[in-house]
Amino acid sequence: MICLFALPAIAQERHDHLTEDNITDFIQRTTEISSGQNSDLSQSEITAYLQAHLHKKVRFKSTMRYNIPGFPSKNSSMSLGKKEYIESLQQGANALSDYETNIEIQDIKFSTDKMKATVFTTSTESGTMPVNGAEGQGSIDIPIDGESSCTQILTLKKGIIQIYNATCTTTISFSGF
Repeated sequence: MICLFALPAIAQERHDHLTEDNITDFIQRTTEISSGQNSDLSQSEITAYLQAHLHKKVRFKSTMRYNIPGFPSKNSSMSLGKKEYIESLQQGANALSDYETNIEIQDIKFSTDKMKATVFTTSTESGTMPVNGAEGQGSIDIPIDGESSCTQILTLKKGIIQIYNATCTTTISFSGF
């Protein structure tokens, strides 16, 4: 785990059990960090945060539907482990500009001992994506909007909240064509 000592307020925050408040704080903070909306952190600090807060056996499963005006919807699915997820965030950091996201917790179901929880969220996102234009035009910025619904399983490991599993369905709509 790289640079955990550099994140005492984030990665070393310890909990005895999961609560609605610490889950809400964790979901908000993790969304800000993984979406690049927390510009106070360096790439190595973001990686350290993710190393601490993603379970070693974490699985991210995502089904995405792309809606492009004038074309049929296109679906794709992917499944990522911890290493691949962190790498995909690093690669995607510059894919969008003017990016904004908002996440809302819809429901939390706790295990009896409050050491695990299943969290249901919905989120919206918007931004602009550079897309190659016609021959000789270079790239053009296309506005996009997204809506996601996710089910996440969170667990406490040595007092640190970790994502154990996340399954999301996302619809991304492109406009401006």
